[in-house]
Amino acid sequence: MVNHDIVGDGEKLYRVIKRSRPDCLSDSGCISQALFKDIDGISVDRDGGRIEDEIIDFILNITFKRRTRGICMVTSDYCMKIGADVIPEPSDINPFHANIWLDSQNENNRNLQALKLADACKLIYSNDNIG
Repeated sequence: MVNHDIVGDGEKLYRVIKRSRPDCLSDSGCISQALFKDIDGISVDRDGGRIEDEIIDFILNITFKRRTRGICMVTSDYCMKIGADVIPEPSDINPFHANIWLDSQNENNRNLQALKLADACKLIYSNDNIG
């Protein structure tokens, strides 16, 4: 069961690539650092002990119906390694929700963190018919 108070090492974090953000995923499947730039926190789903197919189904049918162009995954320990914080923010609709917070004090470091996250994440789902 997911600990709703703490994000531990080794948790998988899933970031949705929305159809409204076509700049975040190239036609060749490369993920842009733009996907990891949001001053209001980078919204992710924690794995919470679920299998990946269950996570994809939850995203496609509950949280982002008809808006998911892609889904990528990065680990919480990688986020922590580059100095980003991962804070659980569960909701009634999504008990697995969390936010990744990049360096709020240094824009250059924040940009570098976003680039590292884009390079480290793995595309696990793509729908070319959304876009």
